[in-house]
Amino acid sequence: MFDRDFGPRSRLQRTVPGSASSPEEPEPRPEAWGKRCGKARRPRPPQEGSCGCCGSPDVSRASPDVVGRWAGPRTRPSIGSCALPAEAFGSVTVPTTPVMELTPLTSLLRGHRVVLASTSPRRRDILELAGLKFDVIPSRFEEVRVTSSRCPGSFALEMATGKAMEVAHRMCPADQLEPVVVIGADTVVAVDGRILGKPSDQEEAFWMLSSLSGKEHGVFTGVALVTWSGRDLEPKVRGFFEETRVTFSRLSEALIREYVDTGEPMDKAGAYGLQARGAMLVEHVVGDFLNVAGFPLNRFCRELQGMLTGNNHLETGNM
Repeated sequence: MFDRDFGPRSRLQRTVPGSASSPEEPEPRPEAWGKRCGKARRPRPPQEGSCGCCGSPDVSRASPDVVGRWAGPRTRPSIGSCALPAEAFGSVTVPTTPVMELTPLTSLLRGHRVVLASTSPRRRDILELAGLKFDVIPSRFEEVRVTSSRCPGSFALEMATGKAMEVAHRMCPADQLEPVVVIGADTVVAVDGRILGKPSDQEEAFWMLSSLSGKEHGVFTGVALVTWSGRDLEPKVRGFFEETRVTFSRLSEALIREYVDTGEPMDKAGAYGLQARGAMLVEHVVGDFLNVAGFPLNRFCRELQGMLTGNNHLETGNM
């Protein structure tokens, strides 16, 4: 290993200057910065926000957008590689778009009737975590089976909107003044360009799990929020979808058969439930865990708050 300033130096010598274990060495001279192995070379100008001696991020001189690119553990310089003190890292405030601050939904929903347009017990349980009181009215909307050529997130949102709108139209006669909030949701799994919904039989469940074996796939949940009352000529609709990345271990045929025989895959998108026995199939998850279970609770709270307060300008997530 060559020292950037003075030539060869062992790895053990790369310690913090001035520490007890640091060998005595002269201060680096500016004219020596452009030399390596005793050969003079033209010094390269440091990149924006970088340290002039080692090229490491110098947060004290970086612009906000540059700091944002360095805000992560993988790009943090090691102690001793930059003149910036170690305590400066990890305490940098990066300017960002204003993020919505969550407030209690119960006060915002006072005077509203909340309806979940789904019979899914998992969505009902997750929604109860927010402390909301709501009714369950199953939607009569006829879902469409799609296997390719569609954006999975947009498809899930389209299905969720159809469910919520169908219930809203049945619930909101012209003489009803009480405002209603109808929540529709739909979840799909996407892998290798195909969209996977709920399996129709055990053989399809086996095929779905086999196609997910040893791969990363996306889980997309679309959520539609519909508000309507007798005062409104048309309902107000706000929708979004959330994506979570899930990676399966390689699954043997015997394990897939055993799991399918439990009956658990039959009412779940992609033929597995992460919140139940299907958890044993999963190596890791990137994103909202509850989104895989069928309802992204945090994103739902932010979107509903934005809808009820009329705030459409704060950053709330993917879409």
